[in-house]
Amino acid sequence: MSSFHENHLKKVVNIPNPLYQSIQGRYFVGQTEHMRLGKGKNRWGG
Repeated sequence: MSSFHENHLKKVVNIPNPLYQSIQGRYFVGQTEHMRLGKGKNRWGG
């Protein structure tokens, strides 16, 4: 009969690098509002 031991389990969390860097305050994760430049040109930033 086998027994279950919690200390043999590994917890793994996958956090994408941009999110990790954002949490550390080194990287901005986000997107700007739609920006109008005039003459029919538009822009956005991420």
